[in-house]
Amino acid sequence: MLCCDAILTADWHVTDDRPLCRTDEDWLGTIDRKLQFLRELSRANGDCPILCAGDVFDSWRASVWLCAWLYRRLPTPLVTVPGNHDLPMHSLARFERSPLALLDLICPSIQVLRGNRAILNEFTVVGLPYGWPADEPPEPADILLIHDLVYPDDAASSAFVHGQSASAIFKRFPGYRLIVTGDNHESFARQDPSTGAWLVNPGSLLRLTADQADHKPACYLYWWKENRVERVELPVDPDAVSRAHLDRRTAHDAQIAAYISHLRQGGSGLSLSFRHNLELYLKDQPVPKRVEELIWQHVEMT
Repeated sequence: MLCCDAILTADWHVTDDRPLCRTDEDWLGTIDRKLQFLRELSRANGDCPILCAGDVFDSWRASVWLCAWLYRRLPTPLVTVPGNHDLPMHSLARFERSPLALLDLICPSIQVLRGNRAILNEFTVVGLPYGWPADEPPEPADILLIHDLVYPDDAASSAFVHGQSASAIFKRFPGYRLIVTGDNHESFARQDPSTGAWLVNPGSLLRLTADQADHKPACYLYWWKENRVERVELPVDPDAVSRAHLDRRTAHDAQIAAYISHLRQGGSGLSLSFRHNLELYLKDQPVPKRVEELIWQHVEMT
């Protein structure tokens, strides 16, 4: 099979803080397997470049340890742009303070584009980071890499205040053969019927929230001469995303609502006083005397 010319990705959101919805005991191991998949896919395609449309990190506060961990595992060669999560206070002017700037400095096989171009084999890539001025046009190139919220169609984009449709992006950035976008965590690809240009929004590499339980993380292969894209799904553990924390929160909220309603109805002597309610609880519950003494001891100390 003919090797592809590039692997298209976005929104890695690398973090050592396991999301509440994840049940993985080894969260970093889960991330490592995704990165290894990309490394092996690149190797199988002649070490082709990997393009990431922003948000390599989940937070600009990523520790030096996490930067070192990712440095040792980066799928390369990598070309990316700063996303809003990569930037301190979502500010492009503060890029130099970001962990992505550190990787750009110490890793020769990564290029972080901020309005400039990269030459890759037979084509050029220009990258626009999050916060790029709307009135400043990008340099001419074959491929545009941009961190901008994009929806697959006009109907989807009209339902939200922010973001643009794929057709609007084609009109805004004419002349590119391929546009790779990040920020929208859904995965889709659209082709301009009039020019044949592609817009690929790879979606998030990881499932980070409970509503992504059915999300299929994917990357896209791109063949330059054929102007062809192909979606490749990454392997996932179907049971690694849980709603349990949301169910607990719902139950907790219901208890609070019931408590407030009870207060409004003047029920059973409960009040907003912690001490008063604690007294009622200790009277109703079979708490050992020694434990009750310790509880009151700590209450008196606070």
